[in-house]
Amino acid sequence: MRGAIGETDEQMVNHIAHMLSDHSGVRDIKELEVVKEGEFLHVETKIEIDPELSVKEADELQDLLAQLILSQPSVDDVLITFDADDGETHWKHLSTRPESLPPLREPKA
Repeated sequence: MRGAIGETDEQMVNHIAHMLSDHSGVRDIKELEVVKEGEFLHVETKIEIDPELSVKEADELQDLLAQLILSQPSVDDVLITFDADDGETHWKHLSTRPESLPPLREPKA
């Protein structure tokens, strides 16, 4: 049964993975889950970032990525955790970049 609670939304996984990968602060995605909870989507991700970022920079990056993910249709909750970049690529996109996903415009520092 499509749309069941607890089901993974693969289309949104692909969409969010491409969105995260577009951000210069994201080195790799270790884990990404998008789970249907009623009418809404819950997103959990573990991403690798530059280990040299300060706590303040990492906190700002986390806030920005959370805002980007929460601005996606039906996303109601997001949990982002960080890990230091280990130099290995872990994430492989499920499919090509969605045409509906505009290029990410990062705020100017």
